[in-house]
Formats: sequence, structure tokens, C-alpha cells
Amino acid sequence: MAEMEASLLRQFPLLLPQNRAKTVYEGFISAQGRDFHLKILLPEDLQMKNARLLCSWQLKTILNGYHQIVQQRMQHSPDLMSFMMELKMVLIYLLERERVCACMRGEWREAEGENPQAGLPADCGASQWSQSQDPEIKT
Repeated sequence: MAEMEASLLRQFPLLLPQNRAKTVYEGFISAQGRDFHLKILLPEDLQMKNARLLCSWQLKTILNGYHQIVQQRMQHSPDLMSFMMELKMVLIYLLERERVCACMRGEWREAEGENPQAGLPADCGASQWSQSQDPEIKT
């Protein structure tokens, strides 16, 4: 258990336990140079399948349309470390997809050296998230 906690701290240094039982974690997940606020509530048995994920509106917006995938990853992850790695992979994919879609729409930033002529996939499918007061993904 101590090894998993040390690994979690190394991989996600901005996500910290908020109680001694380590059933509440709060902090940030970083991907593509951006940080997103989140809070994870674990049950007493620390099983991810019964956990709750609370996230900022920014993270919720990015995860729009991918709630089932996030819930599935949460259901099948054996521990918090595994889930966080899965969540980060999904987040990296979505952020890259967002960047590609922006390039396709001509919103690239020359200062970042992005090339609008690069071969880009045609599937953007961006959709809007309806902002709610409760930024929670329930399992």
C-alpha cells in the first residue's frame, strides 16, 4: 500500500489525500501543460468501483461525451493510481483532439509553431457542455 501511495505521489504530485483514512483526495491532474482541479471520494474499502469523481467545470467540459468511458475506467481500475493513469490518458487524447480540431478550424497559433497544413484527421465532433451546478461524474 505504501508503494502505491509513493507511486501516486510521484506521478500526480498535485493530488493529495485530505484525510488520514485516505478516502478523500483533492488537487490537480496535469496534461498537455494544463492543470485541472478534481476531487475523488473513495469508499471505506478504497475500491474505485464505488468512488465518486468531482471535477471543475473546465475538466467536465473536456470530458463531455466521454462520461461512460471515465465511468468504465473507474469501474475496472483496481486502485486510485490505475484510475488516475487511465484518466490522464483519456485527458491527453481529448486535449490533443481539441488542438487538432482548433487547427482544422483555422484557430492554430503560429507562436506555438503549429502547422495548419499538416495532415489532420477529419473527425472533430466537438459538442458543448451544459454547465450545471454539480460538476460530478457519478458511477
